[in-house]
Amino acid sequence: MAYVPNAKRDIFISYPIEAEEWAQHFERDLKKELEQWLPAAELRTYLAKRDWHMAPSDNMLDEARNAAFFIATLIPGALSDDGLRFFQQEWEAFAESARLFGSVETRFAPVLIKPIDARRISQFFPLGNEKAFWRPFEFYFEDKAGIPHTLMHNSRKSIYCKKIAEVGWQIKQRLVQMKEQSGAGRSEQQPVAAPAAGPFSGMKVLLGESSEGLSDEAQEIRQLLINDGVEVLPSGAFPQDERGLEELLRRDLERADLFVQLLNPLEEASRRAEAEAAGATEGPKSRAALSYECASAYLKTAPRPFAILQWRDPKIIRGALRYWPEELLDSAHVQAVGLQQFKRAIRATLEELRKPPPPSPTTKPFLFIMADQPDLNLAYQLSDAALDHADVDVMTETEQDRKEHFLEAMKIAAGVIILHGKAPVQFVNNWLSMYVREKAKLKRSAQHDALYRAPPRKESGEAPRIPTRDLRTLGSEDLFTLDDIRQLCKELGGAD
Repeated sequence: MAYVPNAKRDIFISYPIEAEEWAQHFERDLKKELEQWLPAAELRTYLAKRDWHMAPSDNMLDEARNAAFFIATLIPGALSDDGLRFFQQEWEAFAESARLFGSVETRFAPVLIKPIDARRISQFFPLGNEKAFWRPFEFYFEDKAGIPHTLMHNSRKSIYCKKIAEVGWQIKQRLVQMKEQSGAGRSEQQPVAAPAAGPFSGMKVLLGESSEGLSDEAQEIRQLLINDGVEVLPSGAFPQDERGLEELLRRDLERADLFVQLLNPLEEASRRAEAEAAGATEGPKSRAALSYECASAYLKTAPRPFAILQWRDPKIIRGALRYWPEELLDSAHVQAVGLQQFKRAIRATLEELRKPPPPSPTTKPFLFIMADQPDLNLAYQLSDAALDHADVDVMTETEQDRKEHFLEAMKIAAGVIILHGKAPVQFVNNWLSMYVREKAKLKRSAQHDALYRAPPRKESGEAPRIPTRDLRTLGSEDLFTLDDIRQLCKELGGAD
């Protein structure tokens, strides 16, 4: 029995014989990633070995027919006219699984080992709904010359592993959703209702109650979310009494990834003016304020990623209203922008919320080494010397990924080393500048961070500009030494 009820396999992986070795490593690494989230004893995958000179076996088609999720690992050479019928036999068999799990559009992921035109993929894997969304996962990068390079299991781990984590997280989200939808008491012959296809399928947004004056804007936001595959909460009307409203908000906030609220400053100002005219200093709390307070309280204790986004009309001049509820309409979550810009903010926030969580801390401290191309051999020597005491990562060689790699490492590294040997001083100065900014943002301790010197000896004008007194200096420009890295790692591990 697979993790998803009624499925023979949770994941069916199709691949051409030309990419067999790559696909074997991919299946192993993806399964290893998924087993960190799902019970390993229940997870079932199937690697559909295919020989292009033979017809697909009945057994392989039966596996596709009873799979919950379909992955196609693709290279351009395999998408030939001769290969069309083989892929389509698998795809047609998988399409029959809709009787159990709903539309195939939300259960399909192309994995591209080389760049492939989206129209070609659509020809080989036709969808019933031409407007349905599917997302390809690119396991390649292009260098400065525009030449694509496949990410291999033994290439730069930071990039390949990040891609595996990304695919695993998205599939994990979908498998969990399918299991939840199977529900107790559902007949094995009943199909699972499929959610709307879209880039954010499986996510939930609590759309706050809107005033009558914002009904058009609220409907526009609702339609955006539905089109993107988001489940919009609540499923029914808002209760009219305050107690019922609070109970609904608390219940749905626990299910939601994001709380979206459209604000009406004029209505809020009028309510306060009426309260003052009636002799009350405050007046009853508005339903908008009550909703925001519930969302704010949940944000402080939310056990998983959660966010609040509020919108108000930017054409309303701040100083034009005497009665302006600052605690609501000028909160840190309010965006006074055009509605189209707010829509983009919603999508950007959902994209951020669905990212996999940062890696859990390991038993060993994590050490990050930054080095330019000329100093990579020295960086790997430092890495080898540190492995007895720490887990070590060296900055990626791919320039376009360096900043992201560095920012991620700064969040979790117990120690950061900036190596300066043959690298240009400008390289070191640039990363020192970014280091000190991120250190300040993260409020991280610099106790185990260091500028590590290595030969050759620098002239006076080649010395790096160190923008903080917290960064220690290790190593020597006269002789490359590993003694300092070993001592630093002992300190990281708490050794004497």
